[in-house]
Amino acid sequence: MTMVTTRLIGINSIARDSLIGNYFIAGISVPVYQLHSFSKINIQDPNKLSNKRVEYYANLLIESFDFWVEEVKTSELFNDELNNLESRAMIMCYKHLNKTWGDKIYICNGEESREKFLGKIKSVNNNLNINYDNWTINGQDQYMVCTAAALLAKIYYIYHLRELKSRYGDIGTCYQNDSKTIDFIRRHANSLPMIVRQNNPFIRGLLKNI
Repeated sequence: MTMVTTRLIGINSIARDSLIGNYFIAGISVPVYQLHSFSKINIQDPNKLSNKRVEYYANLLIESFDFWVEEVKTSELFNDELNNLESRAMIMCYKHLNKTWGDKIYICNGEESREKFLGKIKSVNNNLNINYDNWTINGQDQYMVCTAAALLAKIYYIYHLRELKSRYGDIGTCYQNDSKTIDFIRRHANSLPMIVRQNNPFIRGLLKNI
């Protein structure tokens, strides 16, 4: 018997490769009966939008659909690997949004194969009864629920950066191609603030040359 799809659940992340600040993973649940209204929002890639437009689309989603956001703090990266923390956060999004075995799960997770990614998820599963047959990995280009999840993660990251900048000044975009971010790390090389992802390979290499 074919299982009837009841909801589409998208899970995605923002700021995985950031040098400064926390990492955000978001999930969104779209019931099948709301797919028409969901498609009318005309979801767009948050990486191609201004912060103002990200906020606009994110607010539309927040008003209309169930969602969940997990925040991986920089302090957690001192004691565990990012891959493990990411997998646990995605499991939490799934746990809070999944309602029936008919839910379809779509996850964007970089370039990993489905088998490798599910292997990580299963290793931190905490004994949840999960129907992995309903999981599609790296579907961002095909499934707009993944793009919607990225929008939600992005707005939380934007608010987080605003808070950091109010405390530390202009730290740039927090990525390695931003001179302001690099300058901030260099200025604090002797005593890096906890907001810096000190275990990041790029930062370790940067500090060796100072």
